Amino acid sequence: MSRLLKHLSAYGRSRLAWADSARRITLAAGSDRLNIELDRASLSGSSNSQMVLVPLPGQPSSRYYTIEARKQDGDYESNLAGDAVIIHRVDTQASPPAFSVDADVPPANRSNNEGSMFKSGEIWTAPGGAFGVHVKAATPEGSLVSVCGPKPTGSAPCFASGVTRLK
Repeated sequence: MSRLLKHLSAYGRSRLAWADSARRITLAAGSDRLNIELDRASLSGSSNSQMVLVPLPGQPSSRYYTIEARKQDGDYESNLAGDAVIIHRVDTQASPPAFSVDADVPPANRSNNEGSMFKSGEIWTAPGGAFGVHVKAATPEGSLVSVCGPKPTGSAPCFASGVTRLK
């Protein structure tokens, strides 16, 4: 049985102009907490957001984070390790330009591990409290997430710092 590759990340789809810009939310600096119904990136015909872009205050425009939902469904995505929200740190001046945020300590050497999958009830806060993501619930086509920030360095974080994992 041949295994198909996973779909590209939201970052990769955006670079190839495969992502509908109407389905992308860019957080403005100092944003209050937003609840976003985030459909899986591979869902064609989605009417909800499929990508959240978080620029970092005080950083070049080449550095930002993306947030997307992934779901084990279809020819390509059925080989995913699980349904989850994936957060990518992007630096378009680096090689590779994007990599998954991994909350495991130490980080894993592959991207389909538990540490890179944020599931219902889990919270992740960016380094320095720049922004936070709370995966509130799974939806039929993705996840409901609460995102706040980006905030200047030294601001009070939106959520408790670090990662809160389900036991």
